[in-house]
Amino acid sequence: MTKARDNANGGLGLILIKPTSVTNGTVDTNGRVTFSNVSNLIVDNVFDTKYKVYRIMFEKITASTDTDDLHFQLRRGSTTQTTAYYCSTAVSSHSSASFSNINSNNVSQYTMHNYCDFFGHLDITGVGHTAEYPKFWGTADDFAQSQTLTLGGNVRDSQTFTGFLIKSSSTNITGSLSIYGYKI
Repeated sequence: MTKARDNANGGLGLILIKPTSVTNGTVDTNGRVTFSNVSNLIVDNVFDTKYKVYRIMFEKITASTDTDDLHFQLRRGSTTQTTAYYCSTAVSSHSSASFSNINSNNVSQYTMHNYCDFFGHLDITGVGHTAEYPKFWGTADDFAQSQTLTLGGNVRDSQTFTGFLIKSSSTNITGSLSIYGYKI
């Protein structure tokens, strides 16, 4: 997104961020990050103080084994945050009245889902500066398991987080995503 377009709409709405530092993936001219059969995807230097909230749009993420967990971790510089994640994912079934929850308290990563057939979005605030703990929330869907997910959590560490890492619990991942900033 150009600076002129950002200024024209007052910085409101979703503004596409084109990552400049991606490990194990590629960035196309539209800012879309794609990755194929990699152990993890690292996107650095995308969060700063320009936007209050950042949105990661996961177009589709799969793993070599679809029953692998899908993990998310924040990064600061070249360091991955491996403590103080407090989160949950509420899982509701499309085909029955069942409901379950994936809870995590003071763990090394956020388990977004216990299957790697995932698309949706994750919004993040409190990154890019040290004034507050990062908080995240979102929704997603898993067609293979016929489930809808409600995501949420925080990291109780006030570091200057500038990027993120996604991976599966044991096999390689394939997928694509886009990153946006917005002010609220």
